Amino acid sequence: MTNKTPYIFNEGNLKTASDLELLKVLSGDDAATKMLHNECCDLYRTLMLPVCELKALGLKESTATRIKAGIELGRRMFAKRPKPLKQFNTSIETALYLLDSMRYLSSEEFVVLSFNVNNELIAKKILGTGSTNSAVAKIREIYKAAILFNADHIIIAHNHTHGNPEPSKQDNEFTKMVTTAGQIMGISCYDHIIIGNGNYYSYLEKSK
Repeated sequence: MTNKTPYIFNEGNLKTASDLELLKVLSGDDAATKMLHNECCDLYRTLMLPVCELKALGLKESTATRIKAGIELGRRMFAKRPKPLKQFNTSIETALYLLDSMRYLSSEEFVVLSFNVNNELIAKKILGTGSTNSAVAKIREIYKAAILFNADHIIIAHNHTHGNPEPSKQDNEFTKMVTTAGQIMGISCYDHIIIGNGNYYSYLEKSK
């Protein structure tokens, strides 16, 4: 009878885990893992066998499939070259990046762009819909997202569904609050961009 034992690892444990322990996590089948480890002279070559041959060795099809899926995912990640990060050096570059996806939205959407020290975009986080009247409560979420991605700085953006990107009084107040919070957090808010219908407003540009 198969004995399934749950294994709980954090990221640090996974890096130091043995091949056998990693195989247990992949298979979820303690008995099958021990069988492979004890009976196979070359574990790596054995795991490259087709599912039907792994079944012949005594593995359940579901167990063999999980193992093969894990190996295939690792192979793809190793083979795939990471895409170069998009770099934004001006407000108009950032606005053009956002324009197509935000200009025709039927409701206002709030976006946080996180950047590394080289002005490369490392994350785009949509915090939900709603104008800055309701987005004041999003300041915590803004910097939570920035910290999660280890951002050097951020740019925030939202759209105006009426098409006119000129900021409201609430927009101005909210921008000041986010900027002040960023100074405290040590993660600068470089710009707040408002997207209209084919045009935009940049607080950074207007401050120059």
